[in-house]
Amino acid sequence: MAHTLLWVGSDRSKLEHIERIAKRLPAWSVATAATYDEAKAQWPISGVTVAVSEPATNGTDAGFLDWVRERYPATGRLLVVTDPRRTAALAATTAAQQVMLATA
Repeated sequence: MAHTLLWVGSDRSKLEHIERIAKRLPAWSVATAATYDEAKAQWPISGVTVAVSEPATNGTDAGFLDWVRERYPATGRLLVVTDPRRTAALAATTAAQQVMLATA
C-alpha cells in the first residue's frame, strides 16, 4: 500500500530534508503545496496519509490542520516549527497531533 506525505510550506530546505527521508521509504511519496488553499485543492487527487505544515505567518495553522482533522480524521497531522519558544504555545493551540522542532 502506497502512502503520501503532503508538505505544505515554502521552506525549500525543509522540503528537501523530507524528500531525502521519503526516498529511503519505498512505499512513500511526497506531494507539495505552497499554500493551504493549494493543499486543499489538490487533496482529493493525492489521497494523503500524513499532512505536514509550517505555522502560518500569523503564528497559527490558519485552520488548515483543523480542516484536515474534520474531513480526513485518519490522516496524520504534523506541525513543524523552527522557533523553540513557540513550540509549547503551538502545541496547545493547534489541531496537529504532533508539533516538531526543526533545527538548522
